[in-house]
Amino acid sequence: MMKQLLVKIFSVHLILLLTFNCYSQNKKLLDSLNMQLKICKDDADKVNLYYAIASAEKDYKNFIENVNNAYDLSESLNQIDALKRSYDSLYSRLMTCQIDTQKVLLYYKLSEATEDTALIRQLITAGIKHAISVNYGHGSATGLNSLGQYFRIQGLQKYPQAIVLYDSALNIATRINNKGDMATSYHNLGQIYRFKGDYARALDYYNKANVVAHEAQDSTQIMWNYHDLGWMRISMKDYSEAIAYLNQGVALAIATNNTYVIGDINMHIGEAYWFMGKYDSSLFFSNKAYEIFKPINSKENMIHCLNQLGWVYESRLQWKEAEDAYLRAIKLSEDPNSAWTARAYAGLGDALYGRGQYKEALLNYKAAEKVMRFESIDRLTKDCYEGLAKTYSKVGDFKNAYEAHIKFKNASDSVLILENSEKLLATQAQHDAEKLKSEAKAAQEKKDFLQQAELANQRTQKYIIISGAALLLLIAIGLISRLRFARKSRLQLEEKNKLIAEEKEIADQQRERAERSEKFKQQFLANMSHEIRTPMNAVMGMTNLLIEKIRESTNSAILME
Repeated sequence: MMKQLLVKIFSVHLILLLTFNCYSQNKKLLDSLNMQLKICKDDADKVNLYYAIASAEKDYKNFIENVNNAYDLSESLNQIDALKRSYDSLYSRLMTCQIDTQKVLLYYKLSEATEDTALIRQLITAGIKHAISVNYGHGSATGLNSLGQYFRIQGLQKYPQAIVLYDSALNIATRINNKGDMATSYHNLGQIYRFKGDYARALDYYNKANVVAHEAQDSTQIMWNYHDLGWMRISMKDYSEAIAYLNQGVALAIATNNTYVIGDINMHIGEAYWFMGKYDSSLFFSNKAYEIFKPINSKENMIHCLNQLGWVYESRLQWKEAEDAYLRAIKLSEDPNSAWTARAYAGLGDALYGRGQYKEALLNYKAAEKVMRFESIDRLTKDCYEGLAKTYSKVGDFKNAYEAHIKFKNASDSVLILENSEKLLATQAQHDAEKLKSEAKAAQEKKDFLQQAELANQRTQKYIIISGAALLLLIAIGLISRLRFARKSRLQLEEKNKLIAEEKEIADQQRERAERSEKFKQQFLANMSHEIRTPMNAVMGMTNLLIEKIRESTNSAILME
């Protein structure tokens, strides 16, 4: 028995020793890797070091941070395996993870590290199921929001499914009172209604997202709310309001050091200034955004910025500068069928047309026409056909010019309907916004009135309490004074009674002495009376005898005569 106990004790100590040794070795490894990272000069080596640190890191947040750093740096270096390495690192962690909440979040991180749409849905769904099985409310809400985003990016026909998922996430977040998840759900709902053109409802959800995000002190969510509100105000042609929102967003982006959002908001500010006709400001912010996106190699946004520069130069009739901007945008493009590539080709056609190079302009208009999605007629389609019509006319191809002009008119009608619809929606949204402001103002005034009434009531109660307290204090003072007076009177009375008693005692003593004196006097007088009466009686007796003898002698003499 004793031997088994000793074996168990030895085993426990051995396990503890090995654990401590492993921890010590792991800490030494992490310290060594971090030191190497600090002195490393080569960015490709830094990527490898970030992944090595992530593999050795036990803390989940530190692990995610290093994987993100590795991916961002790898992406900026145009490494073709950037996404795959990030996915492999996350997947390896998921396979060894023993903490259910971390496991749920790893599913969602994995879904962000792949471009396989089927796998994305599968991973998010697996995360949601696991979150539900372990009753992880935040994980469930996060997964439903992610799945909603998955459906939203698939297009308008999937919006109803996305809205249902956002609402479900909102219900869970509200039930567990997670303000951060509530803000995310409100934001996502605002975003999807903005894409649908329902600005009034989008504004309502964005405002709700802002309120909850402020309660949660979630600076990142507030930043994205301002970003989207600014972008939506541009669509509503309310450019001053858009810039006000975007400036608030960029301040938070700078505070949180979010480089991508800083660039994105500056880009939209440049766009708003272009619509306002303030070209110097538009050039400044568009160039600024381009320089921010360049180090992080965000090519799509860089192309967007270059297109904006082209618009400004076109508006100024600076055709050579516009041509250079559009050529740079086309050169950067990795997707020849993207909308921004089409815009660059159409813009280049405008620039070349402005310089009188009609054949070259025609080639670029055709290139834009080729990559455009004709199923959704928009302003780009109209501008492209307008360019084709006037360019065909310049080169003498009147048949194609006429056909392009007919397409231009059809596209113009569609754009006019779209613009009128947008104006109506914008007007309605503005009206609803004003209504909401009025209601909010009325609610605030009512709230202020109630607060003032409450304050007045509190002041009244305060005065009553103070008056009552003062009255009670006066009564207390009166009672204390009365008690003191009574006590003083009682003491004085006791003192007087004591004096009277003492005087009475003295008087009694004096009376007793007087009585004794009187008694002594009477006794003395009695004694004296007795003492005097005895000899007096003798004298009287002798006198009487003498008188009697004299009388007898006289009588005898008389008789004798």
